[in-house]
Amino acid sequence: MRGLPYDASEKHVHKFFSPIQLSNIRLLKDDREKCSGLAFVDVMSETDLKEAMKRNKGRMGRQFIGLLVDTASKEKIVKEKNERPWEEKEDEETVESIADSGRLLIRNLPYSTTEEELTELFEEYGQLSEINLLVDKSTGSSIGLGYVTFMFPERAVKAFSELDGSNAVADSIADQFGVRKSELLDLHTTQSLAVRLALGETKLVNETREFLESHSVKLNSFDTDKDEVTRRSKNVILVKNLPFGTSTEELTELFGPFGSLSRIILPPAGISALVEYSSSSNAKVAFKKLSYCEFKHLPLPHYSGFIPKNCPH
Repeated sequence: MRGLPYDASEKHVHKFFSPIQLSNIRLLKDDREKCSGLAFVDVMSETDLKEAMKRNKGRMGRQFIGLLVDTASKEKIVKEKNERPWEEKEDEETVESIADSGRLLIRNLPYSTTEEELTELFEEYGQLSEINLLVDKSTGSSIGLGYVTFMFPERAVKAFSELDGSNAVADSIADQFGVRKSELLDLHTTQSLAVRLALGETKLVNETREFLESHSVKLNSFDTDKDEVTRRSKNVILVKNLPFGTSTEELTELFGPFGSLSRIILPPAGISALVEYSSSSNAKVAFKKLSYCEFKHLPLPHYSGFIPKNCPH
């Protein structure tokens, strides 16, 4: 289980899977003895496992809970292949490694990222003992990779459980090019990671731009000088860096409870969207309630917001 609330207990887990009988629950705790967001759960049979997996992406309070089948158990009792089974095995091995070392590999960083920015992001999860940004020795430029080591490994596990999967651009590129993300991010190839991601990201940006312009969105409205006061629309919310593959239906389910939606503009890549409410008051409530809320196991981006007023809607 991933994405558990910090105050989650075994009682909450039992309630989440009810009426399925659980034979064992192991909640991973941080150094303050609070839930780290991860748990391992054992069920009694293959039938129970299949029923339990139907609760994937279900809610525990306001949190979306992600479920993965343990790799070893999966080989014994689950014959059907998942769409990307390599990801589940990779996740299990990664969590074990992080729990031992307290070290995280950070991928798909903007090339302008600084150590100070990484520190600001990861210090929210615990004290850091080391930060290292990797650079190309021939150019001295960042290659988009870095390492962060936590003083307490439990904090690293917590950071991983909340931030893993936020590299939506790489997910989308891998899907469009028909390759595994592990291949896209493999450093042992003749073409550099920086080149491959830059080319793919440019393709996604252009496709998204064309799609938004076809829906009468004036993108130059976002280029207003920072020193200039820009009036913002009160009923259209810009949501950026969504997990790849996000659908209109999922966004409707997320934003719909706060009021009537006029429309949702979602480019094909599914990593950003415009959500328009009929009422500005409903939009304001949604923006306030959903800021920092988890969506598909990840927190909604901190830099989502209202669009410039002169973007037509």
